[in-house]
Amino acid sequence: GRGSSSSEEVDEEQTRFLIRRALSLAVRQGQLASLQMFSIGRGISGVRGSEDTSDMDRKQILTSERDNLGLCLLDLACQCGNLSICKWLVGKGADVRAPCPANRSITNKENNNNNNKNKNKNNKKNN
Repeated sequence: GRGSSSSEEVDEEQTRFLIRRALSLAVRQGQLASLQMFSIGRGISGVRGSEDTSDMDRKQILTSERDNLGLCLLDLACQCGNLSICKWLVGKGADVRAPCPANRSITNKENNNNNNKNKNKNNKKNN
């Protein structure tokens, strides 16, 4: 009925979220094999329904979907300095020219933290 389709949509949305989170973790940990297995239709351990993701959805998740910070997997791979994952994602169709959202990268966060530390040191010197 009507309620079950809404429940299915929530389940699909939840599954996509869990897939993106698992793939982001794989990128951060340098686990190229996990990305490769997902790309050929193998499920992600611990993510029920991930093996049912269509080819088109898998490609979109791998190459262009962004997380809640606006970062795609290629952004994360670049920030982690993982060249092999970067090359693999580009080979799968990730757009190297897609803009990374301003003030949303790990690098910017680190720079902001360093700037704040420097400000705090300067304030202590001046007091």
